[in-house]
Amino acid sequence: MNIQRYEQSLQGSNIQKEKHLPTGSENDKQDERNVLYSIHQRGKRKTLWYQSNWETMEANSVPTNKERVTYKSKIFPYHALHRCLMTTVLPEIKVKSGENVTISWCDNIFVNMVKEYRLMFNDTELQHGNTKILFSYLHSLNLSFVEGSFDTSLSAIPISMRPPFCYDGDQTDSFPLSLCGQNDRLHHVFEFNLMLENLLLMKDDKGNLIDVDMSKLDVTNNVDCVPIPELEGLYTTHTSKECDLSNCKENEVDGVREYFVNDSYYIEDDNEVPLGKRIQLKFDSKTNYPVEEIAWGAVNVTMTEKNKNMTIVTSNDKSPIRNTKLETTLSTIVDNKDSFKTEYAYRENSESFIRGLSRWSNDVVDGDGKSFRPGVNFAGGKITINTNQDSLNCKFMAFVIMYHTRRFLFRTYPKNQEERLVKGATIELVNE
Repeated sequence: MNIQRYEQSLQGSNIQKEKHLPTGSENDKQDERNVLYSIHQRGKRKTLWYQSNWETMEANSVPTNKERVTYKSKIFPYHALHRCLMTTVLPEIKVKSGENVTISWCDNIFVNMVKEYRLMFNDTELQHGNTKILFSYLHSLNLSFVEGSFDTSLSAIPISMRPPFCYDGDQTDSFPLSLCGQNDRLHHVFEFNLMLENLLLMKDDKGNLIDVDMSKLDVTNNVDCVPIPELEGLYTTHTSKECDLSNCKENEVDGVREYFVNDSYYIEDDNEVPLGKRIQLKFDSKTNYPVEEIAWGAVNVTMTEKNKNMTIVTSNDKSPIRNTKLETTLSTIVDNKDSFKTEYAYRENSESFIRGLSRWSNDVVDGDGKSFRPGVNFAGGKITINTNQDSLNCKFMAFVIMYHTRRFLFRTYPKNQEERLVKGATIELVNE
């Protein structure tokens, strides 16, 4: 094969030569114009060793409220927490002989089992969420599938969910346990909805949804609620060399260490309204920070109460939102755009589409996990939602979720593995 013949297309074009040949100072390896990459290069890069472990977090419930559970994360001797997994087992349930009803679990059952969740470091809240925020992450929760068909019996089945905590993203987002002492506290606090009657659906012999009557059912071990979920964390142990590197002074800024947390702020309308109305929500001073993404919708309160699953569509499975205007004090970001565009067409990843849930993102392209996302300050701004008509008189409640980055400072922290045994960390939220 005459390679030179093929290379003629390269030599004959100045643009090609500029893109594919060294153009910097001759033999200067530091000149970026001389740095070229081959997509055909084989081989692997050397990396620092680490070991990963799944560990179950200790769960403690409040005596006065067994559905409020605190999971205590392991800290020592691990160096990072990367993600967590929540699991439980739905009990076996059968309709009693002679009872002419059928039963099913509600849709998205794990999402609907969580009322609120928090991530706490000592006494500082790092992250907070609720059912609606969890629902907005529906396609990234790795929910295990539960058949939603009605029957006279439901088998015992394990279910799982990967909660969207701030350390679960790029590996560089992991929680830095290496900066924490063995007596520090990293807690995951959950407020659950575990009662069976709140998670089950029941139909009569005509197929109509009716109130759940537990007296018509036999439940394994006669339990009245789903078992408290188990929470496991994926931890890594690093080499002493990497620990020394990560704790060196070069990683400090003005004597402190920075830690960035992806969090969200939730706003909802005070009133439930029928469709056909205009809804306006104003953003107050609590939103005085750079917002990278916004999600909004309108909960069908009537249908949610009926099917025990957060519903953000109309009675005929359409979006309740006709168009939306999103404004800051300086400019209009979304100018009366149709819901088809804000729910679907504008999205980079169509697989994350959820009917009824609109989104605006300031990202032009998907980030690489290592770059800061640019944000916009919406304090003093507002969102105006024009709704569609609905054939049934259902009540709706508008809500907004604002995703942003929070900066925390490790004011003090142990500088090595030995100090972790006797010294703890202090962390402070930077309000910007």
